[in-house]
Amino acid sequence: MKKRLAIILSILIVAIGAIGVGLYFYFGSTKAVFTKALTKSINEVFDGSPSMLKDMKYDTLKVTTKNSVDVVLDKDKYSGTVNGDIFYNKAAQKIISGLSVVGNKEKILDFNAVFEGSKLYVKIKDLMNAYYYLDTPVDSSSTTSVVKNDIKYVKDLVQKSFFGSLKESDFSKKDEKIKLDKEVNTKKISLKLTSKRVSEIAKKILEDIKSDKEAMGIIQKAIKDFTEESINKSIKEVSEMTTGVNDSDYVLYTIYVSGNDNIVRHELSTYSVKDKTINDYKLIVNVYENSNNFKTKELIVSIKDKPFAKISIVGTGNDTSIITITSDVISGNGTIIRSNNEESINLDLSMQDMNVGSIGMKLSKISTTEYNCNININAGLLGYKAVIVSDNKILLNEKIDDVDVKNAKQLNTMTEAEQNKIMTTIMMRIAKAFPSLMK
Repeated sequence: MKKRLAIILSILIVAIGAIGVGLYFYFGSTKAVFTKALTKSINEVFDGSPSMLKDMKYDTLKVTTKNSVDVVLDKDKYSGTVNGDIFYNKAAQKIISGLSVVGNKEKILDFNAVFEGSKLYVKIKDLMNAYYYLDTPVDSSSTTSVVKNDIKYVKDLVQKSFFGSLKESDFSKKDEKIKLDKEVNTKKISLKLTSKRVSEIAKKILEDIKSDKEAMGIIQKAIKDFTEESINKSIKEVSEMTTGVNDSDYVLYTIYVSGNDNIVRHELSTYSVKDKTINDYKLIVNVYENSNNFKTKELIVSIKDKPFAKISIVGTGNDTSIITITSDVISGNGTIIRSNNEESINLDLSMQDMNVGSIGMKLSKISTTEYNCNININAGLLGYKAVIVSDNKILLNEKIDDVDVKNAKQLNTMTEAEQNKIMTTIMMRIAKAFPSLMK
């Protein structure tokens, strides 16, 4: 009886110990903490989208675009416009556009373009008597067939492959206080990847994609040349890239975790044995709630441990954020406003205390079937000035007249004389519109 009890107790002790070790490696190991925190951070990026566009539903889309460019170079002035309509038919997976280009009130060209399947069809009015097409590496069907769930599937596969390729020995961990708007206690977890390890992980991800028929199908909807053969070629190239490279060279990716899985800082740096430099270039991203409980995002680039540029976006409540840019070259400040019916960004830029321009962009929801997108760029310095204005009216579920391109000709069938005539005519029109450019 005592012997049997001793055996049972021994089994229980071993089982409890195994469970404890399992829980440690699932919840407490450095790799596990890193995986959990980074997965949460990645999902927040992929799942986030402007609230205004979340419920946008349409079968057809029409964009009426009006664009103007005015440039002053010392005493010379140049102006141009690009105006027209762009149509998108989701069911037919077809994009149709008709645009006109005018320079200094002189016509440069009017053209129609159709993007269907993997072909781009173009016809220049009064210079081409038919549509000509060329093959493209991207299929127009990718604009609709690669939906959010497809993207998530591939993202999850790559994510799983990446995390699965990591080893506990790739990591280091320690407690560290960092300065945000105040001191924060964090777990500093560093992932050190040598050139050899990067090659191993990249090959594993490519092999996992190649062996997953669904992922291959999804990617091929967007990139028709993405085949097993192209993956095998990429795997070979990845292996060759690390040949002769000192394996002491490495990339260091560090996350600072506050609480259980909340990443407040991402940090990326490199080390080269040949140049004996570490952190020569460092990229830091801070994401945290400041002392006023407003979301704060900061992107910092440093060179040789000296800050070179910093972009910060700080929430202020009422759907408004303040954006600030500071660097050795250019600075800026502005606002970002988001609501259910409007999203906008306005930014003023300066260089050594001299105003060099502004950027403004606004997306407005007029109704469930109408949106406006406006972009304004105003730049100038020492006698040089440029103003770009783009007004775009977006209508959903408008009737679209189809364009027949069945009799289109392949571009390489156009004779050299025909090509020269087209190019010569366009160049002559440009010379007439902008004579000072030809001096």
